[in-house]
Amino acid sequence: MKHHGYGGRILRADLTTGKLCEEPTEKYLDWVDGRGINEWILFNELHVEAKPLDPENIFTIGVGPLVGTLSPFCSRVSVDTKNAFTGGVGSANCGGHFGAEMKYAGYDNLVFTGKSPEPVYLWLSDGKAELRDASELWGKTTWDTERAIRQRERDNEVRVIGIGPAGENQVRSACVISDRAKAADGSGVGAVMGSKNLKAVAARGSLPITVAEPTSFIEAVDAARAKIETFPKAKLYRKDGYYGVESYYGSPAWEAGFRPVRNGQDGYWEPEKIKKVAGDTIKQYREKILACYGCPVGCMPWMNVPDGPYSIEGEGWWNNSSNSFCTRVDCSNPEAAIKAHLLTNQLGLDGDNA
Repeated sequence: MKHHGYGGRILRADLTTGKLCEEPTEKYLDWVDGRGINEWILFNELHVEAKPLDPENIFTIGVGPLVGTLSPFCSRVSVDTKNAFTGGVGSANCGGHFGAEMKYAGYDNLVFTGKSPEPVYLWLSDGKAELRDASELWGKTTWDTERAIRQRERDNEVRVIGIGPAGENQVRSACVISDRAKAADGSGVGAVMGSKNLKAVAARGSLPITVAEPTSFIEAVDAARAKIETFPKAKLYRKDGYYGVESYYGSPAWEAGFRPVRNGQDGYWEPEKIKKVAGDTIKQYREKILACYGCPVGCMPWMNVPDGPYSIEGEGWWNNSSNSFCTRVDCSNPEAAIKAHLLTNQLGLDGDNA
């Protein structure tokens, strides 16, 4: 029986043998959401002595019951496995559009075991799943991987979550990237995915997600959206993004002194350097603001350095970007910092630990 809010299926993929099997999500509903089901499977099925990068480790991806509905802000994808740094619990999550598409394809959770002999990616579409050869994708950036899979499928609406060269090479700070810029980082989840020769998961679906009481649900959604509009910064985020609103020159984000300077050797960064990379200065490189699935606000800037040695274009620049690529490395060149940030997205690296 398919329950309201769920795709209804959990897919298990034995990458060593290439065997796929399904079970109903109904078995796990006591744990409610994507992370809850992921963690229950890990705690009950993962051998305590399995090393994070061993084939015996289990790698899971899950989404909750509100993902794919009209509920605002519900786009998160949970990626759970054994932590590549500590050997303990490893959990990361990201936004974007992949989670909703995975639900529309009919799946709530994906469970990967073993290690594929050759690079593969998982294709999901309307209740059907298939492991496909990823030999030609191995070595590509996250951006090029998404582009190549969309070209294969002749569909620019395919959503992809996967790793770049960092994950392939099992760099412990590697993350899993969705939609070019949404990073499930921390815990080394990208390294674990790479250790399994799993390059990506791609989804395209059209299956419905139902709710128990549609009229009441829509009323609740409308009320939530109305409340969001009372938030004074909502319109500002749509115009200038999170960084533009929160990190202008003279803002508490700069004046509070919490940013690491020169790898933590200092807590002070010169005002003339701050001016060069603060939100009101860096906006000249921002072309538009994008949003995750179901987000009525939007905070993700599309950045463009049109020419010169740091020419690049792509999505993403956050508060912590100025920590990682400006203050921490003592770089006040905004174009160099933007390129460094976008390169970490392409490589599948956690920018905070790159």
